[in-house]
Amino acid sequence: MLIALLLPAIQVAREAARKMQCSNNMKQWGLSLHNYHDANGVLPKNRVPRAPAVAAPPSDGDYNTRGRWSPNYLLLPFMEQQAYYESINTGSAGNPWELPKDSTPALSMFSCPSDGAAAKRYAETDGDNKMRGPGNIVISQADTAHTHEEGRECITPNAGCYLGDRVLILWHLERSFDFCTDGLSNTITISETVIAERKGTNNIKGGIAELRAIEGGDWTWDPAPCLALKNANGSTFTVNAVGGNWRGGRMFDGIAAYSFFCTVLPPNAPSCQ
Repeated sequence: MLIALLLPAIQVAREAARKMQCSNNMKQWGLSLHNYHDANGVLPKNRVPRAPAVAAPPSDGDYNTRGRWSPNYLLLPFMEQQAYYESINTGSAGNPWELPKDSTPALSMFSCPSDGAAAKRYAETDGDNKMRGPGNIVISQADTAHTHEEGRECITPNAGCYLGDRVLILWHLERSFDFCTDGLSNTITISETVIAERKGTNNIKGGIAELRAIEGGDWTWDPAPCLALKNANGSTFTVNAVGGNWRGGRMFDGIAAYSFFCTVLPPNAPSCQ
C-alpha cells in the first residue's frame, strides 16, 4: 500500500522536473534570439547555406543549392554551442539531415524529455550513420505559409512572392525588433510541438497529412481542409490522408514542415502538406 501511494508521487515529481527542463529550453532559445539581435542588429533569416559555403543565386524552385539550414543553426553560437557550430561548418554535414550521429548530446536543449518520441527519433538515422536531428521547438511563420517548402517566399517582390507582413523570421528576410510595432510581448516567435514518432503514422499530434489534392489557391489560410481530415475520435487523420513524420523531424532543416509552424492552427493541430 505504501508503494502504491509513493509511486504516483514520484511520477509527478519526475514530470515536474521534465517540465522545468522543457521550459528552460524555451527560455534559452529566447535568450539566444535576443543575443543574436544584439550582435547583428537583426534576427536570423531562414534557409541559409552552411557558413563556409557560398550561396547560389536565388531562383524559384531550387530548394537545395541555396541552402536549407534553419535559424536554429545560426543561433548555436548564442546558445554556448560555438564548438558544435564550428564542427558542423568544418564537418561532412553539407545538408541539415546529415548530422553526425555522435552529435546527439549537443542537441539536448532542443528536446523536451516529456515527449517520448524525441528519444526514439534521436536514435534513428538517415542512412550512412547520419541523424536527422529532431527537435521540439519550432519557429513561427505567423499566417504566411504557401507550401510546406516555402517554395516561392520572399526572394524578390513579385506576383509569386509573399513578403510576410506579420512574421519576423522567413526565407531571405532579416528583420529587427523594430518590425514589432505592437510590442514584442504581443509577438509569437517559437513554440513547442510534438515530434512525429514514425513515418506513416496518422497521429495528428506529430504527424502532418500528406494530401496534395487540396494544394493550390489560398487554402493555407483556411483551416477547414485540415480540420476536415480528423477522424471521429479527433486524434487521428482520416484514412485518405497519409501521415508523414515531418513535424519536428529536422530542427536544422529550414523547410516549413520540419522546423516551423503556422498560426492558422495551433502547433499540434491537424496540419496539411
